[in-house]
Amino acid sequence: MHRSSALLAGSALFALSGCVPSPPKPLSAANPNDAVLVTASANLGGAPPSNHETTAGAGTAVPSEVGTRERAARLEKDWRPSELLTTKDIAFALEEDQSELEESAEWACAALKPKPEAFTTCVTRERDAFKAHVLQFTMDPAGRLVLIAYERRGNVLTDVFQSFVEFTEEAAEAVTVKLVDQPKGRQPFFKGERELRLQFPNRYGFFLEEPRYGRITYKSKVGLAPRP
Repeated sequence: MHRSSALLAGSALFALSGCVPSPPKPLSAANPNDAVLVTASANLGGAPPSNHETTAGAGTAVPSEVGTRERAARLEKDWRPSELLTTKDIAFALEEDQSELEESAEWACAALKPKPEAFTTCVTRERDAFKAHVLQFTMDPAGRLVLIAYERRGNVLTDVFQSFVEFTEEAAEAVTVKLVDQPKGRQPFFKGERELRLQFPNRYGFFLEEPRYGRITYKSKVGLAPRP
């Protein structure tokens, strides 16, 4: 009788002890069963984004920037020079600090360096001889492609050259602009030549290597030139 009571009491105590929950086991990166997911939303508070993502149950780290870089690379290459040149309301402004106009002028006047006043006058004259401060590629009413060069004086743009053009020998980062028919005005660069090779280091502008002026760099601007 006493033995049965003891067994019943022991069973009751065992059952009661099983009802007490164990403390939660902390998540640990060392535990392969733990699932940790780092998302962009975790960084909305201003913390820098994580360099890696770990997918649930995978246990392996994958660089989170890879997809972003690949998408950016595709976007960067998903354009052609001719498309950039003919984008609506886009013109190309001379980037003097990225060009060699000043150096070329000084080189052309080098013989006058012993005479500072004459040298300065010569450099100014040589530098002012360049008139193509803004370039624009646009369509005339008949649908023909036209290159227009503008001289810039203050905020005023003056049309100094026009020519029908065609694009040839287009590559991923360069295109040749071929002058066709009889141009209007004085050709501002590559005088006597009918083909201009434009090189694109990126999708925001281009440069030309000109025999007299050296490298001439242009950057795209929205709404800079008047509509023809």
